[in-house]
Amino acid sequence: MEVEKLLGELVHIKSSFPEEAEICNYLEGYLKERGFMVERLLVEDNRYDLLAERGSGGDALLFYGHMDTVPLYGTWESDPFTLTERGGKLYGLGARDMKGGLAAILTALDSAGDQHIKVLICVDEENISKGAWKAVVDRRDWFKDVKLVVSGDGATSQTSNGGVTTVTLGRRGRCVVTIDVRGLSSHGADPGKGVNAINEAARIADNAHRIPLNTHQKLGSDGIFVRMIEGRATSLSLPENASLELDCHFVPPGSAEEMRQRVEKFIGTLRQEGKLDDRTVVTVALRKRETPYLEPYVTSEDDERVGNVIQIVRENFGEIVRNYGSSVADDNALARVLNVPVVTLWPEGRNAHAQNEYSVKKSLQDVTALFTMIISNWK
Repeated sequence: MEVEKLLGELVHIKSSFPEEAEICNYLEGYLKERGFMVERLLVEDNRYDLLAERGSGGDALLFYGHMDTVPLYGTWESDPFTLTERGGKLYGLGARDMKGGLAAILTALDSAGDQHIKVLICVDEENISKGAWKAVVDRRDWFKDVKLVVSGDGATSQTSNGGVTTVTLGRRGRCVVTIDVRGLSSHGADPGKGVNAINEAARIADNAHRIPLNTHQKLGSDGIFVRMIEGRATSLSLPENASLELDCHFVPPGSAEEMRQRVEKFIGTLRQEGKLDDRTVVTVALRKRETPYLEPYVTSEDDERVGNVIQIVRENFGEIVRNYGSSVADDNALARVLNVPVVTLWPEGRNAHAQNEYSVKKSLQDVTALFTMIISNWK
């Protein structure tokens, strides 16, 4: 099947999380038609990962993709569920993230011979990676012969929007830190007797840019922004409670817990500087979620399998562009839990999570050809 036709079929199927059932059925049938043994892994009600395998013996090459998209955002110039070509660009919801990469993977499988190939396609990547965590925790044995993961999930950074020569070799981690602030209520007619929790939370938010950041040679710098602040008075009284959340991307040697501790220490610095009232009680925690936060990773080019992929790119498409993703994906879980090298390659495109999302047609074709070459050279 031509990759553009397949992408059109994938885009036509609405699959924003948690509504992945229809596309799961389609992908299962597609893989079975191509000789794959396919297992459904129940993630939660009517939501399944697909674990597919063809060939056996020796080392396995794993292709990874996710089947969900984000919900529809913005006002589109064309039907977001009908793949539309304009100026060499293919527009549609998920065309860039990541149905373009998924279509390239699936099309490349058509040309595979007897190589040992595995395919993992997950649900919930656009949410909290329930599918990926379910797979790597509950089916760890299934990955034991995997020696390389090739992901088609784009890793946009400040320097790259993808393309056949863009080789992503790592991503930052991410967590959300919550800060609960308890002030001291007093009558609103005499506010000097109390502590306004909203004012205290606002001071923390206003100084959040001063939280010390780590820098990594390849992954760049940490990033922190205030993603939420709220509080209110419920009567003619000073608001006693307020809260805020910090969205934190971090690089090694940082971790989610280290980031929480760093924020907590910074709150102490604000106290020492007299920016917070001594009577204010501040509690810092990681925002609770069903899955672990994703930690950063870096893939070494010294790995023989990684080096082979880089050589294929160079020999057929030109010098590689090393890329390191600014945000997280299921790739983080695969790399950190499985301890297997992860290389991410995806078609050039833009507007992920936004209106008029697209992949570049020529780039989609090139990445499909690249995946085909990676498969044919696998031993």
